[in-house]
Amino acid sequence: MEHYDLNRLTLTIYRSLLEEPEFKDYPYTGIALQTYLQDSEHQIKDLVKWGRKRNQRFCIHLVKGGLLERGNCVGAAKKLAYPGVYQKT
Repeated sequence: MEHYDLNRLTLTIYRSLLEEPEFKDYPYTGIALQTYLQDSEHQIKDLVKWGRKRNQRFCIHLVKGGLLERGNCVGAAKKLAYPGVYQKT
């Protein structure tokens, strides 16, 4: 997901699509999550829990945050707090 502001909406839409009967057993879905975002760990755990409950298969693609620098620049210009994690582990 490229836009942090649309993060929750994207996850909600993704889940609602997979809850449609015609996609219940569709095996080729996936979603990409930025690993540097503070919410990512919770979102991954929540998605896995949801998928296990529904016996739904999907892929979670972890991306390292290719837009990290741009987000820092835009956030600094707007005097916004960065929603990510500053220190890599």
